[in-house]
Amino acid sequence: MAMFAAYVGGLLADRLGPKIASLVLIPVYAVCLIVFALTRNIVATLISLVIITFAQAYLVPVVLAFVPKRFPQSELGGAFGIIISIAYIAGAIGPLLVGQVADNYGFTAAFLTLALCPAIMGVLIFRKL
Repeated sequence: MAMFAAYVGGLLADRLGPKIASLVLIPVYAVCLIVFALTRNIVATLISLVIITFAQAYLVPVVLAFVPKRFPQSELGGAFGIIISIAYIAGAIGPLLVGQVADNYGFTAAFLTLALCPAIMGVLIFRKL
């Protein structure tokens, strides 16, 4: 699923532009995290998980499509390296922080906190681009 989602994300970022593609994806991703946190219905939970999985893989090429527009061609390799390094660091630290919130406040609070991350990213993309 992640392979196809990344392809679709890259295609839509090329066709619609990364700003429009991300402003469509990010709210859907955040809402599904909230639904996953608050619902007890198995069907809603499964649908939310499918959309979250698809959105995570879709998000990578959409967000990385912003990079070539912000850096000169001679600096793209370094820019991608720094961005991907930050993504891996966040990917390693994120589960620890969400796990800490889950241990202290419960899973509902952890997923609601996790939903803030794409919401903040969406606000930054909307305001700055």
